[in-house]
Amino acid sequence: MAAIKIKKIIAKKDISSLLNNLITSLGGDISIQDIDEQLLFGDEPDDSSGKYKIDVKGSTLGWVRGGENARPIAALLNYLANRELERRAIAIETLENYREINLLYNLSRKLTANLMPQDIAQIVINQTRELIQVNRGFVFLLDQDQSQLEVLASFDPKMGDRPHKQSIAGIVRSVIMTGVGEIVNDVSSDPRFVPSDYPISSLMCVPLKTKDQVIGVIELSSEQPVDYTARDLKLISALASQATSAISNAILYENMLREERVRSTLNRYF
Repeated sequence: MAAIKIKKIIAKKDISSLLNNLITSLGGDISIQDIDEQLLFGDEPDDSSGKYKIDVKGSTLGWVRGGENARPIAALLNYLANRELERRAIAIETLENYREINLLYNLSRKLTANLMPQDIAQIVINQTRELIQVNRGFVFLLDQDQSQLEVLASFDPKMGDRPHKQSIAGIVRSVIMTGVGEIVNDVSSDPRFVPSDYPISSLMCVPLKTKDQVIGVIELSSEQPVDYTARDLKLISALASQATSAISNAILYENMLREERVRSTLNRYF
């Protein structure tokens, strides 16, 4: 978010007019300075005049100089600066919400156009790279006897040396058992973490969960420390929810085709 400038606030026509009227009614010499004590409003103050801070969340934006009558002007500017910060925060949140809704809508369109589980998983894992800082990502699917994880899709520079199946362990195991996504921003402090053959500092793992069971997980990791947030987890969980539905339907479709091929083969002989 761009820094709030007191100069821009007092330059607004309605606020400038309000300040002029207030300062006139209060009387006395009142001036406004920026953080570098450059004069923005009024006359140059003398060294003996009072100095009242204008700040937002502990960050100083400038000063109001003058006697006691300058104090309410400083209070007004503090209020206006904090209101501007809130307005910007709401605008950013609205923009992010729109971006997320648009992203999920576009993802849904892409997923419905694909009938292969691997293709669907690859679309989802590629999408995560546009949303959060990650070096590696995997979509794992539980195998038929639920004893191992199969790599359905990934982005990993070392994937060529990595087996396409792996045991269920560590944080991934916890997510599968609980069905609840997790953020671990410092894996070295988590006793469940199982070291791998590549460095990991931060990790996020969310389940692929149907109504009845967990069928797999999305695992995302970063070599550099990252402060993943609850918002990140919520967004990736939304992707996982869409992925679960699409992958489940694709697997059902594959099974139907397989059964149909078997039936056709049997009909040739009987």
